[in-house]
Amino acid sequence: MAPSASFRKCDFQVHSCRDPNWEGQRPVGIGDALTGGKKATAVDVEAARKAWAKGLVDKCVHKGLRAIAITDHHEMVMVRYLIDEVQSRMKAGKDPDLWVFPGMELTLQGGCQCLILFDSDLEQRWWTQAIGTLGINHAALDETAAKGGSVTQLPYPYPDIATRLDAIKELKGRFIILPNVSGGGQYTVVTDGEHKNFREMPYVGGYLDKGQNIHNLQPRLKTRLSGTDSTWGNRLIYPLPTTDSREAGYPRLGSNDTWIKISGSTAESIRQAFLGCDSRISLAIPAYPSIVVRSLRVKGTHPLEDMELDFSPEFNAVIGGRGSGKSTLLEYIAFGLGRSCFDLTDKPYSGLTRLSELVKETVIAKSGEVTLVVTQDGADFEITRAATTRFAPQVKYPNGKKEILTPKEVRALFPAVAYSQGELSELGREARDKTSVDDLLTFVRAPHKSEADEADSAIKKAKNGMAKVARDFAQLWTLTAEKAKAENRLAAATARITALQSTLPKLQDSDQATLDRNQDVVEIGQQAERQKADLMELQELVEEVAGRLATTQRLRSELKDVVITGVKTSSEKVLAQIGVKVDALNAELAAGRKALNPGYGKVEKFVTDHKKAHDAIVSKIGAQRTVAKQIAELQKTSATEKDQITQLAKKIAALGDLNKRYREARAALKKSVDDQAQGLKGWASQIEQLSSGSVSVAVADDGDLSDIYAAFDTLAVRTHSQEGARNKKLGERITLDGFGARSIR
Repeated sequence: MAPSASFRKCDFQVHSCRDPNWEGQRPVGIGDALTGGKKATAVDVEAARKAWAKGLVDKCVHKGLRAIAITDHHEMVMVRYLIDEVQSRMKAGKDPDLWVFPGMELTLQGGCQCLILFDSDLEQRWWTQAIGTLGINHAALDETAAKGGSVTQLPYPYPDIATRLDAIKELKGRFIILPNVSGGGQYTVVTDGEHKNFREMPYVGGYLDKGQNIHNLQPRLKTRLSGTDSTWGNRLIYPLPTTDSREAGYPRLGSNDTWIKISGSTAESIRQAFLGCDSRISLAIPAYPSIVVRSLRVKGTHPLEDMELDFSPEFNAVIGGRGSGKSTLLEYIAFGLGRSCFDLTDKPYSGLTRLSELVKETVIAKSGEVTLVVTQDGADFEITRAATTRFAPQVKYPNGKKEILTPKEVRALFPAVAYSQGELSELGREARDKTSVDDLLTFVRAPHKSEADEADSAIKKAKNGMAKVARDFAQLWTLTAEKAKAENRLAAATARITALQSTLPKLQDSDQATLDRNQDVVEIGQQAERQKADLMELQELVEEVAGRLATTQRLRSELKDVVITGVKTSSEKVLAQIGVKVDALNAELAAGRKALNPGYGKVEKFVTDHKKAHDAIVSKIGAQRTVAKQIAELQKTSATEKDQITQLAKKIAALGDLNKRYREARAALKKSVDDQAQGLKGWASQIEQLSSGSVSVAVADDGDLSDIYAAFDTLAVRTHSQEGARNKKLGERITLDGFGARSIR
């Protein structure tokens, strides 16, 4: 079975500490001064770089990243350290499930920038070959220095990158080029006059710098990327968000919130994701079904011999020639779920007897065995149907307990929809005499058809609004739960600190004071780091505002009218005033950050000096040294938990009054449904008149509620509520709310 693709959280523009634009302290290079006046040796450099790699992998794991690309400017020196760290953990049985793509950031003719990503398993000798082929002077590179060399523009246009590398057999198909398609800035390829290169480039995707995604791009830029403007080409070029992370500690890493569905750590897998971006790239956490069939195992059956298949939690396709067992496979899955033709003997389906006999002859008569593993809400359930239980389903629960159920009980426990071969097409043929409202409206004048489409769009928009509120409620509950857990962890750590401190021996007042304020010192150090990162993010936001302001629509009409002239003059004045203030704020932020840097350095030194004093006291305590170290670790944990609680509280506050938003969204949905009902009734009357009585149209206010009841049953099964009572209450509530579904026939 082919490996299935899955969504991975990705950040494809991450720079190492050697990048020329790195912010913060760098690991040492050969000859750099060390503490005590010594010069760094090759051993020191290797150790420092391995420590950097370890820290970055830890940060990726912490932020849920499962694929990153290291994209330093015109070099790939640091990539191997990260790959080695991941492989080392895998060998030790601590797989971080992190794919590392070797890559570079390239600056080409005209200042245009591109990212190049290679297969993760491409041998390092081909990295060097690629660098040379691209015209980068690799020989002049000092790989032992702390900082990479200055960047020199490559003297050719960015569409030529692929042509150069494709000439090397071992590289062809093993890299992907992503041009910079950001809005604003001097390095983007989507600027006025660049349309020819953009239209003719062989690339299928692009990337965006920090803070940008497809939702906040300027309309003009979206159009250029959409493939609808022939000047810029007829292909959609999806703009992939990145963080452009290049700061010590990587505070922005993973904040691009991008998930890509890829099947392997190859450039081709990424290329396929861009080609199917609608379903393979997501800027929200991918939602998986709450219940999926994870695997199927059959024994002693025919025509399917002993076999075991694993399934993707998403879409699966069964492909094979006539008689290869496709229908049998699907019927076995349905058999495991208690939904086969053998179980549902009253299905209105012509193939019922044939497929029921299939199960009897190939499984039951041969004393075969069918086992499904079903994952529901993250927990695995094993369903086995075998001769040992007279082919009644035996369910093994996640806690190991086994229970024999009836097929009906299995269907209630695992709600699913299953169709046998040909059943869907048969249902479609039976429904051909029923005409949809859209088909009927073709007999009505065009404006009414347009209004019908608008009514459907309004309902869809209102439903999306309700869904957004529901998602925000889910996020609120998740954030609240995380905050409560963090508060509990903080309380536990605080209690442990208090208990452990009571076991320490009596110290001199000055030593005791140093230990007592360790918590506060750790917290102020973390707070200073957070403030520094927040100020940097704030300045980036101001810079983004400046870029958006520069591209704000101007009034360019040449109409000689006093009103138009007055508005043009006023708007230009307002925009100019805002621009001055934004530029002033940007300059003030830059100056303020620069002015604060010495202070942050002092805080860092203060924390470092305190730690030395603290560690010195701990070393004197003797037998209680372990306890003191444990207290220090708990104090550090407490500071981290406090910071997390603060950040979670900010996110919760940002969601606003969800109850109010729910009421507004619900009212909007009700209005859109009511509006559609009124339209349907009017159109129904016209259709009857136009047909001279040949067509009878009825609009039912309550409509078909079966889908609502089915969805409610699925939910209620898990609460073990009584079917009759819950359906009665649901009907009463729907009537009370005036939310009857309208249908037309």
